[in-house]
Amino acid sequence: MKEFWRMLRLLLLWGVIYYGTIFVGAIVVIVGNPNISKEEYIEKLFDSPEFTVTALLGALLIIAIFFGKRYVTLSPGLIERKSARKFLGILALATISYFFIDGSIMDLPFYHNLFPEEDWQKYEDMKFDFFSLLNLSFAGPVTEEIAFRGVLLGGLLRMRCRPWLAILISALAFGAVHGDGLKMLGCTGFGILCGWLFWRTRSLLPSIVAHIINNCFCAIAIVSEKIFGSSEEYEPTPTIDVILILVSVPILYYSLRYLNRLIPREPAPQVAEPVTETAPKPAEE
Repeated sequence: MKEFWRMLRLLLLWGVIYYGTIFVGAIVVIVGNPNISKEEYIEKLFDSPEFTVTALLGALLIIAIFFGKRYVTLSPGLIERKSARKFLGILALATISYFFIDGSIMDLPFYHNLFPEEDWQKYEDMKFDFFSLLNLSFAGPVTEEIAFRGVLLGGLLRMRCRPWLAILISALAFGAVHGDGLKMLGCTGFGILCGWLFWRTRSLLPSIVAHIINNCFCAIAIVSEKIFGSSEEYEPTPTIDVILILVSVPILYYSLRYLNRLIPREPAPQVAEPVTETAPKPAEE
């Protein structure tokens, strides 16, 4: 129970800082734009630099507090120094392959048609400045890994929860926090990947690196779309998407198998032999 209350307390602290700074950012936008309507306010909120800067500061505050107070740590865990570079390269390959699988599934017509066109349009209409891209590609991933892997998954594992159940719970929570159904499926799958990395390595570093790589690719895709533009009417290309999935799935599978071989198994605890005292031999006369 002690571990449960510690986990709950840290999650509450994370939530208060994270959502508290978002609330402050929303207040700043209201004060700065007192005459706009509700519809205009909602549209302006996420495009406002004041809001994105406030959210970024909140994320940096979480990082400073949780690492500074050692609520979570960045120890290498079971990652061996001699294989660290190889580990990082295969980790990047696995993350990129998952990114293409997720993106291709979202682009398939059957998935695209599950959601109204307005849901897709709101992502195309979002404006990104330097601070929001910084939050997306760096601060956001670190902040989320602190909460969902470092605190939630780490707490569940210390409470002797079955590893795959603990990974699934943390992944579902990760997907739910990302809100709408457009991203929930992909985020839950990515949460399982990050959860496995955390459990297998006993370290927060791999999941942070994977999350940063994934979100950097998202940022590149967003910037590319803004620069080169996109067609107003959705034109599905299922053949290309299916090919990407068929290529990326085996890459992801074999990358994870190779990562698993690079990570040593945690050694079993050593059991000391019982010490038996022997009576001293009588001195020879």
